[in-house]
Amino acid sequence: MSEIAAEKSGKFTEKDRKSAAPIRLYGLLFDPATRSLKQQDGTSVPLRAQSAEVLGLLIEANGEIVTKDRIIARIWPDTYVTEDSLLKCIADIRRALGDTDRSRLQTLPKVGYRLALAQQTSHAARAGRVGALPILAAVVCMLVMALWWIWPWPAPNTLADKPRIAVMAFDDFSAGNDKGYLSDAIAEGLITELARFPTIAVISRTSSFTYRNNQATIGTIGEELRVHYVLEGSQQKAGDSLRITAQLIDTRTGAHVWAETYDRKIGDFFSMQEEIVRGVVAVVADIVVSRPLPASDLKQVTALRYFLESKGSPDSRAQIEDRFALGDKALDADPDSEWGYLIHSWAHRHMAVFFSTPEEKSVHLAKSEEFADKAIEIAPKNYFGHWVRARVQSERGDHEASVETYSRAISLNPSDSHLLVSSSSPLLYTGLFDEGLAVIDRALDLDPKHADWFHWQRAWALWELRRCDDALAAFGRMSKIYGGAHRMLAATHACLGQKAEAVAALKVYLQDNPDATLAAEAEKLRKTWPNPPSVERWLQDMAYAGMPN
Repeated sequence: MSEIAAEKSGKFTEKDRKSAAPIRLYGLLFDPATRSLKQQDGTSVPLRAQSAEVLGLLIEANGEIVTKDRIIARIWPDTYVTEDSLLKCIADIRRALGDTDRSRLQTLPKVGYRLALAQQTSHAARAGRVGALPILAAVVCMLVMALWWIWPWPAPNTLADKPRIAVMAFDDFSAGNDKGYLSDAIAEGLITELARFPTIAVISRTSSFTYRNNQATIGTIGEELRVHYVLEGSQQKAGDSLRITAQLIDTRTGAHVWAETYDRKIGDFFSMQEEIVRGVVAVVADIVVSRPLPASDLKQVTALRYFLESKGSPDSRAQIEDRFALGDKALDADPDSEWGYLIHSWAHRHMAVFFSTPEEKSVHLAKSEEFADKAIEIAPKNYFGHWVRARVQSERGDHEASVETYSRAISLNPSDSHLLVSSSSPLLYTGLFDEGLAVIDRALDLDPKHADWFHWQRAWALWELRRCDDALAAFGRMSKIYGGAHRMLAATHACLGQKAEAVAALKVYLQDNPDATLAAEAEKLRKTWPNPPSVERWLQDMAYAGMPN
């Protein structure tokens, strides 16, 4: 009986594992008993404990495919983790095995992973592998995988096994100059909190909020967003009083499956939000939440209101100065909450990237990180502070640290599609191409009405994987190709050997960037892109497309 069959039958024991001989794997030795990886001379190869457990499971599979769900269930049986934890382990194993071309640890898109064992010489691992039946099974598996890719399947829905919820923008029946901000705060907070439950999939706000002031029926919303439930409601602020009404609707029947109205003081905003979360998860996921209600007061809600007003990307230094002013107001309202620090952190990061000289940039990045760290210290579960910090790390070229910080941010808000897609950049910069593509595809699934630039980012990941036909198809899904995206489009055509199309695409880019040269491109990228093979390939494609020397 193979080890994977033994495990499935419940007969694979810890004793079996400890009695197994060391396994030779690509010039290294893996000890099943200690879950350690060593060189031939006995020198340890760095491998985190969880990564070693994943490697052990892949070895036990004897070259068979292991699904992602099975790995997560085996390695993290009693802990909720996002797929990013698995992706980090896969990247760790590839580094340890020297798997630069991903031929040793293979990714099977939409399925899982397979460890190629061509150089594995353990007798135990080879036992039972002789004969025609395993070969036939492998051939059948390859045919099935081929059919999977060529068959015209409908749009992927990777979270179809979970209840899917769309939280709509709440109606605002208040009066005053803060109309709209508090209602959005309710909905955005509900999205974030609900998304933390691993058995629920929550659609990104950028899709659900497109139905604001829209007369679409619940059934139409359910079909367009591929959701089972819609959570909608309203709020009305009068003086220091606040009324919130919420209702959960089954999109398949139109039935109201839960509804509640809350009449409280505005300072009870966060506790009301938590009570809505409890009501929803009790119905949708049969979960009873027993954690304490969050404390809140009027000054914290006031600071949150300034944070919501500051959101969005400013178009000038003057607009960023306005953001700094809002940050000061938030800090004056409540210096003990994270909101004012988050405003300043985001504004400094934006100033550094778009409106600073090289000397100013380092100063603003340092300020951004300082404010982000303060926000994280006050509110470690607020994903936004981790997000800004991850972007600062990436701007500095510390992409590996950025990957780790992004992972923390995503664990705190798995539904934000913009967070997911932006997290793909440090993954792609550091050569984690499959992982970068996977996180982009998660964002597309959670945000059916996603922005065009998601496809631009996806084209980059596909170009890195040399799936250039698919990269070109990604550009074809954009309603409008931005000027800057034409450079990536030129590289895609160059990858496909389409000379005329590559030249035409780069010509559009050069209209807005007439000073672009190969020399300047090389100097910049070799400082910011820590993956020499990708840089050299990019420069070759730019030269092919006609970028001046």
